[in-house]
Amino acid sequence: MIGALIVLVIDLARGQYDILYSPTTAKFTVAGVLYIFSLYLVGTLSGKPLRRRILSWAFSVAFHAGLLLYIGIVLDAGGVAMIFGMAETIILILSVVGLLLCVQSIYRQKV
Repeated sequence: MIGALIVLVIDLARGQYDILYSPTTAKFTVAGVLYIFSLYLVGTLSGKPLRRRILSWAFSVAFHAGLLLYIGIVLDAGGVAMIFGMAETIILILSVVGLLLCVQSIYRQKV
């Protein structure tokens, strides 16, 4: 995403405003906003109710899995997407762990 942002800034500096109407620019913009939203949700978990924590972790899992699937399927990278997207893969694993710990705490409260 940072690479796409650099290309966007360079093209805009050159006066090439057509890039703003590109479907790829729209996709990267939506993905960037959702990425920031995911970071916000997980970053503000401290002291939040259990339901909010579960929803935040679930959103993070869905978003990062979706991003890896998009890279793997739409961009035709296959399983290599998990290597190229190593940071996303690590974030996905940590998000799954966070979600599982929240779900596990529900069962601890019932016992």
